[in-house]
Amino acid sequence: MPRTKKPDIIIEAVRYTSDGHITFVRAHERRGNVWSDCLLLSRAQLWERLKKGQKVLTGRRQPYLGNNFETGASVKLVGEAIVLAGLESSRDNLANTPLL
Repeated sequence: MPRTKKPDIIIEAVRYTSDGHITFVRAHERRGNVWSDCLLLSRAQLWERLKKGQKVLTGRRQPYLGNNFETGASVKLVGEAIVLAGLESSRDNLANTPLL
């Protein structure tokens, strides 16, 4: 049975500019067997991590369970846009991810 790659980053919330590009995301990063505190990643930082092949998901931390997350859709690059897997868009779109 093939192993699935564990997520490297989980995005909890996103902020967009008025023209629909991501300004930054609030995320958690895997560090070994534990997760970091909240990080603010700019669009450029998120872009670079996706370009390097890191696995990025949307989700949220479960209350009182520090290393447990409810995960959502995968995030990917489509042309010049950062979108959820299964979506085709010409601009950034992390649908159903809470806004900051």
